[in-house]
Amino acid sequence: MANRSVNATSLPVTAVLPVLNEEQNLPEALTSVSWASEIFVVDSGSTDNTVAVAEAHGAKVVQFKYKRGGSQEESLVATQSPVLDRVGSLS
Repeated sequence: MANRSVNATSLPVTAVLPVLNEEQNLPEALTSVSWASEIFVVDSGSTDNTVAVAEAHGAKVVQFKYKRGGSQEESLVATQSPVLDRVGSLS
């Protein structure tokens, strides 16, 4: 699944998976959204092989530092993440 491309079974949907050290769980999660035309893994500084697993499955990886004390959504918005730019451009 390394070189993802939109195919006849993909829907024009972007899936966003926030993760931290999810090497063991990520393959199943990525498989569960394999129908999406685009998959972003938003990594909060994993120290295991999470990023490598995501990339091996063809997901686009975005790094961001979660700021303690607020919600993850607020932290993601504060970073002006390219994920939000991409998702926002679809609406």
